[in-house]
Amino acid sequence: MEEKMHRKKTFLLSIIVLLFSPAYGNQLAINADKNIIIWNTNNLSKKMLKTQYGIFSVIFSKDGRRLAATAPSDKKIIIWDTDSWTQPKVLDTHGSVYVMAFSQDGKLLVTSDPENAKIVLWNTDSWKKQSDLNTGKPATSIVFSPDGKLLAAGTAEGKLIIWDTNNWNQKNILETGSFVGSVAFSPDGTLLVSGSYNRKVIIWNANSGKQKKVLEARSAIRSVAFSPDGTLLAAGSAGGKLIIWDTNNWNQENILEAGDWISSIAFSPDGTLLAAGTPSQRKVIIWNTNNWDRQKDLDTEVKSSATSVAWKPDQIDPIAQFGAKMGKKAKYIDIKIKTK
Repeated sequence: MEEKMHRKKTFLLSIIVLLFSPAYGNQLAINADKNIIIWNTNNLSKKMLKTQYGIFSVIFSKDGRRLAATAPSDKKIIIWDTDSWTQPKVLDTHGSVYVMAFSQDGKLLVTSDPENAKIVLWNTDSWKKQSDLNTGKPATSIVFSPDGKLLAAGTAEGKLIIWDTNNWNQKNILETGSFVGSVAFSPDGTLLVSGSYNRKVIIWNANSGKQKKVLEARSAIRSVAFSPDGTLLAAGSAGGKLIIWDTNNWNQENILEAGDWISSIAFSPDGTLLAAGTPSQRKVIIWNTNNWDRQKDLDTEVKSSATSVAWKPDQIDPIAQFGAKMGKKAKYIDIKIKTK
């Protein structure tokens, strides 16, 4: 076994994008170097989307009709129509894009521009840049509120910036105290949660920006997610623990062991399953939220590491969709990882 030291990142290793869509619920998407593998989890058949770019992350639009992938080393974004999977659109970003988010109505794709400390808004009809927003420091996580009226971004210097999407004016700038690993809105849009590298999960009033609660962990927080009904909050840490809180009283309901550092987490749309990506183990672990039994480990079977998870439901059976992210420009936090 060879032991490698991953150094402290300057802006981003991987930021989870949690997306829920009504289409293609039995498909599992995995970034594998220059390719994206689409797995049918019912029969384990595969579809390979080949590119000439080093893929770092993937996200689905809210309706599931589009799949977008970032290639930061090549300064590209690639977009597929998931009905046909043919002739993807390739955007020249003129910069390295690591995190992105589709608006609720699918009319905008919002991407990070870490070199210029901006967020870029793309019109998804014309695929032209519509405008940009200043973040001061690189954005490390981007998320729209459920009603689409707010856009929140965490930054490398620990700020949480909130914009009003009606006029794109800044509504609030909040201080988390450390590099923001992940941000998430509650399903009803009233709460905004930030998870940071100072081991704190902060609950904010999404409208006023006031702190409601500060939850403590034992290691850096890489990802946060609400259950679909809003009754649970989960946080994945660099210490390999998945912490679950009851949002009614903010008491810890459970602490799950992933075995190594967790980069991303996602609840299934019906809330019965919780998935976590563990890059060093190259797998996604799935728990049953009814009894917290470890239900399944999914091996990514690729050289790059599984660092993001997202559930993509249909009317029959929701399953996991995640990206195994890679990229030459990614820098890492101080964690020792053993690889073969």
